Amino acid sequence: MGFGTNFLKFIHTLVFIIGVVILGVSIAILVEGSNYFPGDENHGASSWYGWVPFAFGLILTIGAILGCCFTKPGNMCFLGFYALIQFVSGSLIIVSGAFIVTTINKYLKNIVTTNNISDGLDEGIGGAQHDFSDFLLGLYAGCCNGSSTVIPNCPERLTQPPNLTFCYLDAEVFFNGATAGEASLTAYCAYAPLKQACAEDNIRQFLEVNYNWLNDNILPVGITFLIFGSLLFFASCCSCRVGCMKDDDEGEKQPPSQARQEGTGEPNTAEEGIQHT
Repeated sequence: MGFGTNFLKFIHTLVFIIGVVILGVSIAILVEGSNYFPGDENHGASSWYGWVPFAFGLILTIGAILGCCFTKPGNMCFLGFYALIQFVSGSLIIVSGAFIVTTINKYLKNIVTTNNISDGLDEGIGGAQHDFSDFLLGLYAGCCNGSSTVIPNCPERLTQPPNLTFCYLDAEVFFNGATAGEASLTAYCAYAPLKQACAEDNIRQFLEVNYNWLNDNILPVGITFLIFGSLLFFASCCSCRVGCMKDDDEGEKQPPSQARQEGTGEPNTAEEGIQHT
């Protein structure tokens, strides 16, 4: 087997392991959903939070098994279709990873370093930076439910020292963040640094804690997506290459005398008989 075939075998093994892990996590969410997402009655066995990763993990696992079984030189029918799936999947995973990395490294970092939030920020792609800012301000309002600090709708502004101002631009996004915070009072919002920021009515500190948590826990996931997606993208090229290669096993399947005669150009026994006649 050549490099392309060996590389595909490695990718199939890696995809199988990842698929099994995703299946395990999704099953845990489906069985114990209420413990992972307290306060939300929609989570649990009927929630897409469990079923979507379950379906994705199942597809990865089955695809890896089929890939291991049918990856061989010359099998263009299967490998051509498989290369298309790898290309599409790799592209989607790369885009998802880039979105996560951009959101944390650029948008959220801007949010915690800008003095005027949200109206002092650029919109970002499709207004994403404004939406993240409004959502985080709403999350503060929801997590810090007992706080006397009220964040107004722009152009009104809430001022905090040293020279920070806060207001939200999109009411719907802001209230979605507030709803998420209220539903997570005993889960995410119970994180000690967040509770401390709420106790001190310090919005900037609350935003920085969110950024640090996402940077430490979610950013590595985005980088992993980029690496894994790139591997799948490269694997799609290898699948096409292997599918177009000649199967070296075909020669081994021929009878030794036939293979020898084809290699030397000598006539076979039947042809010799005809010639003598």
